[in-house]
Amino acid sequence: MAYYKCPVCGEKLSLNGNSYVCPSRHTFDVAKEGYVNFLTAKDKHAKSPGDNKEMILSRRAIMDEGYYRPISDYVTSEYSLDGTTVLDVGCGEGYLTREISKYCSCYGIDISKEAIRLCAKADKKIFYSVASMTRLPFFDNEFDFVFSLFAPYHAEEIARVLKGEFIVCTPDKRHLFELKEMLYDTPVENPEQDYTLKGFKTERQDKVRGTFASNKQNVLPLLKMTPYYYRTPQSAIEKLSELGDGFKKEISLEFVITTYSKE
Repeated sequence: MAYYKCPVCGEKLSLNGNSYVCPSRHTFDVAKEGYVNFLTAKDKHAKSPGDNKEMILSRRAIMDEGYYRPISDYVTSEYSLDGTTVLDVGCGEGYLTREISKYCSCYGIDISKEAIRLCAKADKKIFYSVASMTRLPFFDNEFDFVFSLFAPYHAEEIARVLKGEFIVCTPDKRHLFELKEMLYDTPVENPEQDYTLKGFKTERQDKVRGTFASNKQNVLPLLKMTPYYYRTPQSAIEKLSELGDGFKKEISLEFVITTYSKE
């Protein structure tokens, strides 16, 4: 089990009724859904930072169909999670968090209040909190594993709270390429990434594959859960809304999963 660290003074927070309180009396209430908001005013760069409700609900709709199960199957089979303490940074709507929580003491954080609220409604045994990636509300060397699934992270903070392995899942070159073909005249592959990470050494790297059986009902939610939705002209997005009832297309899901340890 990990302990929450006060984001104001750095002291240990203890649960007192429905609030987490530190010795200096800084207080963080537990919301009715069961999560805690540790995001301070100086951590916010927008009124409602992180993914919005529409994006989160689209991701939940897609994840609930099991299309991204190759990731969770890989994680639960390749890592010894039993009895460990695990953090999912940028947990979004909580799909991976829920899957790995079957084996370990699990914590999920995201800067999006909408995402964490939805997560907490779905599973009360996971410790969910709204927090900044640059100031994680945990003490040093708390976690056996830290996971990042398509999410931003702050490497120095990960190294601080980690005592085991850091697992990062990123899109490979042709991830969702067929979706790009539907949207753009000249689609391009994702650029080759530099997987080196300062302060860490690479232990292993694997590619995980799957397919998405798109149809008229699910192709727009798929787009909405990606950054492409905000980079695509409205005229191209409207093409997806105008697809016929018989539309079907296989879309590639291609992931790179990299395991790091601290140097």
